[in-house]
Amino acid sequence: MKNIITIHRAVFDKSNVTLKLHLSTISGRSSVFFEYLNLKNEYGGASIVKTITLDEITHALKLERIDMVKINVEGAEYNVLQGANHVINRFRPIFLLEIKSKNQKDIFKFFRAYRYKVLGPLTLPENYLFIPVERDYIV
Repeated sequence: MKNIITIHRAVFDKSNVTLKLHLSTISGRSSVFFEYLNLKNEYGGASIVKTITLDEITHALKLERIDMVKINVEGAEYNVLQGANHVINRFRPIFLLEIKSKNQKDIFKFFRAYRYKVLGPLTLPENYLFIPVERDYIV
């Protein structure tokens, strides 16, 4: 695929922060928030990661269009969104998020403030679609 760019950073609410990524032995369960690794015997160590915001990525890559953003970050959803103000205001993309219950209230409030409509839960109970109200004709 020619339109894929790998960025060796963790997307978060601030750039150039060093975080400890707690690695899980179960695929898709690693997190910067240790409490999301519920099973004690699945801890597989840790790695140090530097952060970047979605806004900074957009600026660095000089993106002119963003239609959709998919976020699945094992508990850091709200943090990622806090670093996406420019993306939301300029591009008004659709968001597909896997939301951990701890963040659900804050994330719903966040999207209401930006005038997004929520659809879900979808096929999995933690997955939600957020659509800008002006694009509501899609569904």
